[in-house]
Amino acid sequence: MEPGSGSRSALGQAALELAARDALMAELWRRFGEPLRGRLGFDPGRAGPLCELDAFGVVAEVVVYQQLSAAAARSIVERLERRGALRAEGFSSLGRDERAELGLSQAKLRALEELARAVLEGRLDLERLGELDDRAARSWLLGFRGIGPWTADMVLLFHLDRLDVWPTGDAALRRAVVRRFGPTIDPNALGERWRPWRSLAALWLWQDDHQAWRSGLRASAP
Repeated sequence: MEPGSGSRSALGQAALELAARDALMAELWRRFGEPLRGRLGFDPGRAGPLCELDAFGVVAEVVVYQQLSAAAARSIVERLERRGALRAEGFSSLGRDERAELGLSQAKLRALEELARAVLEGRLDLERLGELDDRAARSWLLGFRGIGPWTADMVLLFHLDRLDVWPTGDAALRRAVVRRFGPTIDPNALGERWRPWRSLAALWLWQDDHQAWRSGLRASAP
């Protein structure tokens, strides 16, 4: 899809405006079209959408993905879903042995236990979180065990659909930035050129990185 064609969603209009002022974004727009957002955007490799998630499920999924490959994290999330444990009530009802079978580290298990309690006690409410601006929402999320900057950014970007999230703690994004701009570039400073649509820039750069990785695999195949 070329910039300027057809009727557009709010996302498409933002993408068009970003592409109009930045040559790299225009290139990525032409190659990939509108970025994939929402739950499937977080992990495009899963076979299908998850069940309807509550506040616990949304954050728990992102916590699981911390510092794991997509395939390994996806397998754990699927176990949680099969056990009805992507809801706070379902996770809290699991016994010790059932939790041990999930394949989570002790640190992540403790984080999910505390997050489940926070949901059941009304302290973690993503509907209310959606009423906050980006800075306040991120700060609020960081107050919970197991939620660091990367996790907070993923929740804002993929659940709350915020358009100006720039997750420089993400390894794939940093790799894409280095490939496009060289090893001396400051990712934080670079992101300033794409305000107020840094989320779109990040989504396109992730797709760019994924395509480069797949091309590398094809090139190295016998």
